[in-house]
Amino acid sequence: MERRVVLASDALGSCAEDDVRRLLTISDPATGHPAQYLAIIPAPPAPSAPSECVPSPSIHELNVFRPSACASTAYSAWFGPGDAVVRDGNLYLFTPVHINFLILPALMKIQKENPANFCGLDHVVETMECDQLAFGILLDVLKHSTQLERINSICDVKENAGDVFVKLNDDKLVSWLKSRVERVTAKIREGDKGFEGFAQGGEEMTRYGIGVVSEYIAEDVESRLYAGFGIEKRVETPAKADGPLDMPKVVSEEDRASRREEMEGRRKQQAKDKAKAQREEDKARKRAKEVEGIPKISSFFKRKK
Repeated sequence: MERRVVLASDALGSCAEDDVRRLLTISDPATGHPAQYLAIIPAPPAPSAPSECVPSPSIHELNVFRPSACASTAYSAWFGPGDAVVRDGNLYLFTPVHINFLILPALMKIQKENPANFCGLDHVVETMECDQLAFGILLDVLKHSTQLERINSICDVKENAGDVFVKLNDDKLVSWLKSRVERVTAKIREGDKGFEGFAQGGEEMTRYGIGVVSEYIAEDVESRLYAGFGIEKRVETPAKADGPLDMPKVVSEEDRASRREEMEGRRKQQAKDKAKAQREEDKARKRAKEVEGIPKISSFFKRKK
C-alpha cells in the first residue's frame, strides 16, 4: 500500500478499527463539479453504552495541496523519521463539512419543482445524483439523530411512521448561514493573527466571513446571505487580507502538463527559428564569397598598360 501524508481533524484520527470509512464522489455544493469526500460511520455501540456516548457519523471533504504546483519542479516527496520516504509529495487535507452544505443544492432543486411539498430523505439523496455506494452511506448519515437536528436548522421536518420528511425553509436557511458566518468571524477575532486590518465586528470582517462560507454555496444563495446581513454585494471581489486561511493556488496535473507542452512547443519553435536564421546567414556569407571571386564588369573596360 502506497503511503501518503494526511492532515486531518481529531475526529478522523480517533476512528475505531470497526468504523466504516468510505471515500465518496459527491457534487461540490458551490460548483456542481464532482468532488471527493470521506464518510465515517461509527460502528454500532454496545447495548449497554449510554446514548450520549454514541458517536455521530461525519463527512470530511478532501483537498489536495500540491507543493510542486508552487515550485519550479514537478516532483516532490516527503521525508519521515529515520529513512522513511513518501514518494507522493502531495499533502492530503481532510476537514469536516456540515451536511447541510452538501444537501442544500438538492433541497433547492426539489423546492423549485414542488415548493409546497415535503419529501423523504431518500428523495433528497437521489436528487444529489451520486452513485449507489454514496447513496446508501449518505442515507445512513442523514437518518442519524444528530444529523436530523442539523437538517432541522434549514428545513421544516415531519415524521410519519418512523419516516422523516423535509422541506427547505428559506428563512431558516438564511438564519443558519448567518450563524456560520458569525462563527467564522468569531474565530478570526479569537486568533486575530493576520487580520489586524479588520475592525472588530466591522463590515469588512463580515464580508470576509461571507467569502469563506460562499466556498460551499451557490452564487444565488450567496446573494441572499449578503441581503440577510443588509450588505450590498460588490461586483468585484475585494482582495483578501493575508491571513492563516490563505492557501497557495493549486494547479492541477492537467494544467501543469498543458503548460509543459506549451513551453516545449515554444522551445522547439525558437530552435527552428534560430536554425532558419543561421541557414539564411550561411547562404548570405556564401553568396558574398562567390561575389568576391567574380571580376567586376568595369574591369573589362580598363586601359591596358
